[in-house]
Amino acid sequence: MKKTLKKAAARRLDDPDSYLLPFRHFTTVVHAKRRLPIFAAVNLDGSAINPRKKPARPSWSYDPRLDETHQPDDSIFSSMVQRGHMAAREFMWWGDDDEAREADVHSFTLTNVCPQIDRFNGNLEWYKLERAIVRIAK
Repeated sequence: MKKTLKKAAARRLDDPDSYLLPFRHFTTVVHAKRRLPIFAAVNLDGSAINPRKKPARPSWSYDPRLDETHQPDDSIFSSMVQRGHMAAREFMWWGDDDEAREADVHSFTLTNVCPQIDRFNGNLEWYKLERAIVRIAK
């Protein structure tokens, strides 16, 4: 990561020298001022896709490792701009049941949220793209 982005990255409360936020199956880095992910790196094992149905969507939650002032709040979302996943929920559902459930909950952390226009989030374009990536990973 370039020096300017490293400088802009939100530092962790539990480890002020670090900006990486590792989760089950993905890692994010958040821009402190913009309060959104700079990137998400995803680990997807297509050979271990969990065959069970995903549970109901969990609620979005703050990441306790970052100051809440570095995480988005409801002011940037509306009926036209929704919360979308930077690391797609579809990419989290692999491994045994406990692993897949933990990754699913992690994917609903605000450090993994990005604004997405309602018409594209969850509709044909993104829906097809995310599922195609999972199929290719197999």
